[in-house]
Amino acid sequence: LVEIEDKAKVESIAVDSINRWLFWAQITWQLDIPFSKICRTDMMGTDMKIISSDAGFVSGIAIDHIKLKLYWSDSFTKTIKSSNLDGSQRSIFLRTNVRL
Repeated sequence: LVEIEDKAKVESIAVDSINRWLFWAQITWQLDIPFSKICRTDMMGTDMKIISSDAGFVSGIAIDHIKLKLYWSDSFTKTIKSSNLDGSQRSIFLRTNVRL
């Protein structure tokens, strides 16, 4: 069982059925500014790891099983970001002027 922080909201979930991981974004607000963390756990709810502690305002998560990448949209900065499934090699994949 995974416990979510007080006053946090889970916004997006993605399942990696190959590696049997569950990814999610939890959002908290501080002075009207959204802060998201992207977390990962195994399917038993143990071995939780924070993939990104400053992910922006996450509105969607997707997994690329071929490239072993995690992608998420940040509505606050209007970007799509990516990292390896372990959170390493984080980068901005796309910038846009469109609200995500």
